[in-house]
Amino acid sequence: MAAMLDAARHATPERRAELASLAASSGRFAVNAGNHDVARHLLQAALELSEHRGVERARLLLNLARATAGSGDLVGARTLLDEVVTLAETAGDVDLLVDAAIRSTFPADWRAGDRHSAALLDLAERLDDGVRRGAILACRALVEMRIPASSDPDQQVAWVTRASVAQPLADEALAITDGRTDIDRLLALISWRATHRAPRWLARRRATSAAAVDLAQRLLDHERLVDACSLLAVDCLETGDRSGYGRALATLRWAAATEANPRLLWLAATLSAGEALLDDDMEAAEQHRTDADRIGDAHDLPGWVAAELLFAAEMTLGSGDAGEMRRYLVPDNSPILDSPIARSSVAFMSALLGDDDRTLRYAETALRDVDEESSLLLCLVLLARAAATLGSDRLITELTTRLEPWRGHVAIDASGWWCAGPVDLVLAEMESAAGRTDRAAESLAQAVSIIETVGDRRAARRADELKRGLGNGPLPRPPVTSAATHTGLAELTDRERDVLRLIATGMTNAAIGSALAYSPSTIRADTVSIYRKLEVRGRAEAAAVAVAAGLTQPG
Repeated sequence: MAAMLDAARHATPERRAELASLAASSGRFAVNAGNHDVARHLLQAALELSEHRGVERARLLLNLARATAGSGDLVGARTLLDEVVTLAETAGDVDLLVDAAIRSTFPADWRAGDRHSAALLDLAERLDDGVRRGAILACRALVEMRIPASSDPDQQVAWVTRASVAQPLADEALAITDGRTDIDRLLALISWRATHRAPRWLARRRATSAAAVDLAQRLLDHERLVDACSLLAVDCLETGDRSGYGRALATLRWAAATEANPRLLWLAATLSAGEALLDDDMEAAEQHRTDADRIGDAHDLPGWVAAELLFAAEMTLGSGDAGEMRRYLVPDNSPILDSPIARSSVAFMSALLGDDDRTLRYAETALRDVDEESSLLLCLVLLARAAATLGSDRLITELTTRLEPWRGHVAIDASGWWCAGPVDLVLAEMESAAGRTDRAAESLAQAVSIIETVGDRRAARRADELKRGLGNGPLPRPPVTSAATHTGLAELTDRERDVLRLIATGMTNAAIGSALAYSPSTIRADTVSIYRKLEVRGRAEAAAVAVAAGLTQPG
């Protein structure tokens, strides 16, 4: 490629123009085929060889931004999109400006609460004549749905939902695009589903997700197909449809592999880990989790830190290892605890470890802040398991009331990573702890039927344990053992200890590098060394060691 480009530089103007046109068309083809690295080389060559200015250059840059994002360089893609916006605005090409503003919205989680993306969408809406209004509103809803709970823009572990702001925008986008079968309609469908997460929307959620999957397949949009399939998988599992869940994940994995986009491959790995945990296949779950962590770390992808911590907590609870649980009882000032899911899991771990005061404190905080539009059932089920373990009549009464309307549902987080089993099962556990044996037996029978349909092997073990001990009071707690000091800590350098401390706060490699004034590649090398010395398998396990050693405590 380099030799050909050098030869083209010395060709006649006519030949240069011909080669530039060939590189541009080949680059566009490579982008659409998902061959992002080849596309980047071709499009960069086209930009260097061509005399294009204005709109023509902007269109080349837009395709280069797609290829750059597809290669995993989301920051580089955003820089290119900003140049596209400037050129499109100067030339008065509204459609091109709208395309760039829409593409700047994705990945949606990364752009959540982002003022830059919101400003671009505002500009597009002001200049648009109404033709693309549906797509603009759909993207604006995605940007407005969530904002970081922390003032640190690099913090990836906790969010605040703003459904009251986002949902009207998504509703209008869906109405505007009704009857259409284009990309704007696809964006409206995904936006509506992504901003309507509460269980009360479930029937419409599933229909909307399915429509998005069908349209993405028709449009051959693999990137949006992965997003739509991840949403449909959650909806299917929440309704107990294991076969639908499996089909959605199979389609997602195929689309991710076809597109070869790191973000999509990461999402496929995380959901595959969740599926393996549902089957109680810990070996497969660990492999998928390791793959996801590797991809996320290599590309500093949005959401990968939160996903790693969430998986670690779920696997720790599933193993019942008291020592591991203590590691995840993070300090009260940790940003991780801005998340209701984290508070709920800490409350459950504390109950299993016999720390009743901490259980009640975190349960009450989580109940106060749990958001209906963000993994409501998962949080309530984790808190209900804590209440059943603790035997707290007050918590059991409140959580039974809140969960009663959701009988027949399966509790799963909004991203599809963590499945906590049927709601009926935890209701049975609370009823047993409260001494309502007959009622517990009825709920258990309903739960067993759902468990068999879903194939949830971990929930099946819980159901068997409950059946054997029905009416015997609170659930048994694991033995309490003292936490050992990790011997590998002594081998860490001062800088590695600083990196480990910041890893435990949920920061990405890029954020750690900025805080310590080192490049992300240097920090990445440090993390590899930390994992080796501590003999851990990923970021979450390293963070757990840091917490257990007290590295996150002030002073």
